[in-house]
Amino acid sequence: MRKFANGLQRLAGATFTGALSKKTFVLPDVDSGYPVCKKIGKDGDEIESLPKVKQGSPDVRSAKMKFGLLIPMTHTSMESELWHIIYANREVLNGVGIHTTNVQTPMSALQTKEDLVNYKKQFLGGLETAAHQALAAEPQYFIVGMSMEHIIGEIAEIRKVFDDLETKTDGMGCATWHDAAKCALEKF
Repeated sequence: MRKFANGLQRLAGATFTGALSKKTFVLPDVDSGYPVCKKIGKDGDEIESLPKVKQGSPDVRSAKMKFGLLIPMTHTSMESELWHIIYANREVLNGVGIHTTNVQTPMSALQTKEDLVNYKKQFLGGLETAAHQALAAEPQYFIVGMSMEHIIGEIAEIRKVFDDLETKTDGMGCATWHDAAKCALEKF
């Protein structure tokens, strides 16, 4: 089982159920377990402990929530759109961070069926690698910025890709377009 840099296992944390998706996921505790910061004088004696909100040292810019964004390397708008949402709503989203990892994809135009098959193969092959690279930032949840129905024909096959990814990343949850669209349609 993969551990965070603070020594805790990935699955340590609170369990949540999505309001719309009804999917259950674990929100890992990425902050506790680190040593408490202390001010040390020139003589090496502790002057005082820095005030703390909770045990440990949270990520300075992403203390509320860290998302790992997985996008094709050719995708140029998703990260910008998410940061726009965060900054436009900074009163409630201050401390939420997006940590982007690109999925390696071919740079060719998709003009033939063979081009699409090659793109699908390379994207799916790179998705797991990108997810494992994103784990270095210790996100608490993944956002996948790729509409998989462009390269995969059936929802069951798309769902399997992300079920497998969640298994291979020790249960890291994934927000995907196909799940979001289904939940929104069922809600409204």
